[in-house]
Amino acid sequence: MKEYINVQALLRNADISSEIYPGEGKLKKQMEYANKIKSPAVILYGENEIKSGKPTLRNLSSGKELSIEIKELVNEIKKII
Repeated sequence: MKEYINVQALLRNADISSEIYPGEGKLKKQMEYANKIKSPAVILYGENEIKSGKPTLRNLSSGKELSIEIKELVNEIKKII
């Protein structure tokens, strides 16, 4: 959870609205939730991404995924929104 909060703080400091999925659900449920709230993108940040330090950014309009460094996250999200 600490890693998620750190990423969320990074985004919010850049004036990017963000939220952490409430609870533990399967990825399908999480994606349905993101679509329901009309999120333009999601960040996938599981064990493998945390170990590599590279979250996966998924553009929900195009379906494209990009594995990127955390320091590039704000710039890449701004391109989507």
